[in-house]
Amino acid sequence: MNNITLLKSIGDIKDKYIEEANPLNNIDLQKKHRINGKQRILSLAGVLAAAAVLFVLFNTYIYIDQNESGVTVENPMYLCKDIDEAESIVGFTLNVPDSILGSQSRQIYVIDQNIIEIDYFEGQDITACIKKAKSTEDISGDYSVYENEEIRNIGDVEATFKGNDNLIYLVTWSNGKYSYSISINNGVEESNIFDILVNTY
Repeated sequence: MNNITLLKSIGDIKDKYIEEANPLNNIDLQKKHRINGKQRILSLAGVLAAAAVLFVLFNTYIYIDQNESGVTVENPMYLCKDIDEAESIVGFTLNVPDSILGSQSRQIYVIDQNIIEIDYFEGQDITACIKKAKSTEDISGDYSVYENEEIRNIGDVEATFKGNDNLIYLVTWSNGKYSYSISINNGVEESNIFDILVNTY
């Protein structure tokens, strides 16, 4: 008499309990548990991967048109289609030169719903950058150390000129309500920087 016959002969023992007592069935159950464990790991990996994708998507630049008179920017930097769109987001205007140092290709951004940034390109390289914000702080984001730093008057405001040798790389100023910055990647002679300032301020 084998084990299964013995269990049946005792009586009132359900078949499922007999099957579970079968060592061969236990092996199958262990395999199933191992498979289920792998499936759980794979499922968890899938969930984590999906979460990572959602995180990336959530942190990309999203633009939401709330109504006819206002828009919001969900993330810090948004690429605008033109200066009009940028101005509608920040609520102020900015004079934008058509070109700087011959560079006519440009991209217009809004940062933190408060800063307009315009990058001018020569090929793939940024040649110049103009910024304006409702602020009195330095908004240039340029923390380089320059050999020369001078304060000059632009109309009725004082501007800080920074550069190396005889070239100007950065000009920043504030009129008490708005802050401005103009940076030139490769530097520019003083006479040329004033031409840019006249077209921006």
